Amino acid sequence: MKIRRQSQGPLSKGDQIEVKRPNGAYYAATVLRPPSAMQINMVFVEYHAEDGSKCVRGYVDLTHVRPSPPLELNRCFKIGDAVDAYWENGWHQGVVRDLLKDSKYVVGFHGNEGKVEEKSEIHQCNLRLHREWDDGSWVPSMAEL
Repeated sequence: MKIRRQSQGPLSKGDQIEVKRPNGAYYAATVLRPPSAMQINMVFVEYHAEDGSKCVRGYVDLTHVRPSPPLELNRCFKIGDAVDAYWENGWHQGVVRDLLKDSKYVVGFHGNEGKVEEKSEIHQCNLRLHREWDDGSWVPSMAEL
């Protein structure tokens, strides 16, 4: 799997990306050192720890890296939409369960067995449509929606 920036070029120092952690969430990160001839499948990044308390620097396998998705301001969601919610310092995959007042949504998050285990009220500005990064492009594509 090739990881490329939104512009389809190789990763470069300073690129804003997201790193997938063992809990399944994506965390914002900055490339400090792109892959090299000696470490072609690794990139050196800095990101906030899962508890948000400090910055962490380290090598991450390219299979756990994707570019930061472009912003989609003022997108509205409907019940059943697959979304990423900025919750507990990272972007977690969930499903819109209910619409509330004041641009808030109830989002359900999946547990280990695929069942919704936790629900939380999330403001619209902390939601984005869920997309996968697949071989250099977003699925579903930005043009489709």
